[in-house]
Amino acid sequence: MHSLQRLLYCSLCSILFLSLLVHSENDESIYKITCLDNIETSSYKCIDANGIDIDIELIDSDPSKLGNAWSISVQSEDSSITITGSKEIQTAILSKTVEGVISVYEGNYDLFNSGSWVGKITINRNGGTYLGTVDENDRMSGFGSFTYQDGSFFDGEYLNGFPIKGKYIKASGDVYEGEFQAGSSKYSGYGQYSFSSGHTYKGNFSSGLYNGFGEMIYPNGDSYSGTWKDGNRHGLGTYTWKKSLPLQDKYFIGTYESGAINGVGVYLREDYTPSYIGDILDGEKTGKGAQNLRSNDEEPIMFWGAFQKGISQGMTEMITDNYFYQGHWSKGANGYGTTRNLKADASWTGTHINGSVQGQGTYKTDEYTYEGGLKNGLFHGDGKVLYTGQKEPIFVKYTDGTYTGELQLEELKSLGDKRIALVIGNDEYQSRPLANAVNDAIGMKTTLERLGFEVIFRENVTQSSFISALFEFGKRISSLGPNTTSLFYYAGHAVQVDGANYLNPVDTKIRNKSDLEINSINARRILSEMASNQSGTKIIILDACRSNPFNSFVRSSVSGLAQMTASTGTIISYATAPGQEALDSNVNGNSFYTGSLMRAMNTPGLTIEQVFKQTRQDVVSLSNGIQVPWESSSLLGDFYFLKD
Repeated sequence: MHSLQRLLYCSLCSILFLSLLVHSENDESIYKITCLDNIETSSYKCIDANGIDIDIELIDSDPSKLGNAWSISVQSEDSSITITGSKEIQTAILSKTVEGVISVYEGNYDLFNSGSWVGKITINRNGGTYLGTVDENDRMSGFGSFTYQDGSFFDGEYLNGFPIKGKYIKASGDVYEGEFQAGSSKYSGYGQYSFSSGHTYKGNFSSGLYNGFGEMIYPNGDSYSGTWKDGNRHGLGTYTWKKSLPLQDKYFIGTYESGAINGVGVYLREDYTPSYIGDILDGEKTGKGAQNLRSNDEEPIMFWGAFQKGISQGMTEMITDNYFYQGHWSKGANGYGTTRNLKADASWTGTHINGSVQGQGTYKTDEYTYEGGLKNGLFHGDGKVLYTGQKEPIFVKYTDGTYTGELQLEELKSLGDKRIALVIGNDEYQSRPLANAVNDAIGMKTTLERLGFEVIFRENVTQSSFISALFEFGKRISSLGPNTTSLFYYAGHAVQVDGANYLNPVDTKIRNKSDLEINSINARRILSEMASNQSGTKIIILDACRSNPFNSFVRSSVSGLAQMTASTGTIISYATAPGQEALDSNVNGNSFYTGSLMRAMNTPGLTIEQVFKQTRQDVVSLSNGIQVPWESSSLLGDFYFLKD
């Protein structure tokens, strides 16, 4: 079909009657052509004013018949068109009414070639004006701009009468730039929407709404970057507050649902330290989580447990620099729980009211445990105290933290039987190794632990490890207090020179007398480490009077050990009498002395003097009178390893 025919059928497809007026400058006569359109047969017939048939195709095939300057006017019941020009240049004005909608076109029209329109269309359906290209069906296609009656403006690309990509400026000042959904004017694909209020969204759209991944920047500078669904934040995303104080939240990373935070997330401060990690419901910290609170003036506070609308509620663990709390929390420590003072190493367990234990509860330290009445965390009312190492509690009474019982506090403390022991056994000497010393030390360790002693145990010690054990022993005595019972037990080689006793580590190498002070351990050092035990019982047990491996170089040495003097409250026991050697024989894996001593220590109701007397009787019997244990004592009171 030729261009002039297309003009009849495509541009004015609803025409039932039309007139074609041709004005030619070569011939001033006007040709009036009337065309009748047969819609049923999709055909038409044109005749001139004299009733002669006109072949439109002849004009299409030879446009020169129109001359150099001409005008074509076509009219119908609902359309009119006027085209003026020449073969090279044509301009057209088209007015068409379809179902009450008026379209007016002004611009260029290539009549003789493609028949395409390039010009300006005014359509009163939207009360707007289009400037751009249209297709053969009079629809906006290609690049163009549209100005709406309300002042809105679009500039971009059209297809089949709808925008597909471009910039849309609304009368309100909102601006959208991006892609559109095919066959509609809805935003779809990637684009950017800037609100006049200051919001800016950049990301994916679908059906005119934010859908998929995108970023929103808010007027105050806050931003959200993440996934969207139907215009709402939905899925995983990050919210950033532009302005935040040093200790306030700067970022949130987590899940959203229908615009609200729901699921699991983390709040971060500007230095990326988390302030909260856990469950969130409708934007509130609700569920299980961990919270880190801190301020410029207060120590950090950490919470683990249940939260309700941002507040710790239910079973919770709370820690600060000084305290740890585990228990029920409701606007503070309220309910049953345990509070521990981390610096004082003390704890309160019971029902808390506003952070303090009230009523029956327990207070515990390394030194003792109190069970009884508490008021604002202080002892109040009747209770009982059990000291570490003590088997029976002491019943006490307090009022607002002040002791009001019958016994004085110092008397009360003295009833707490705290016991500490250092036990050392050496067998593996380079010269004259022993067979039973380590076994004796192991047996003594077991016995002392059954009798309530805290035991520091070492075997086959070198000089450096011997000194280290003594230092630990002395430090522990000091920490337990002046009423502690302290005991030192040694099984191994020892020697006396010039009235001084020396205990020998397994790496002892002695060529002359002066080497003893350098390479061995003077027994007076044991007494020195126990000196801080001012009021408690001090016990030294030396199963060390065995054969001397160093007689060859210390001519002035004598057999056995010398008797030592000590401060009040001390008892020293030797495996044999001063100046005598102990046998390295054994019964059931233990020496005569240590085996007999352990049996006596386990006998209920014996004072310590009775224990050593019973031991002496047994050793004399086992050794046929050769070995006689010895002790020296400055004890003022009675001491029992095991009471009745």
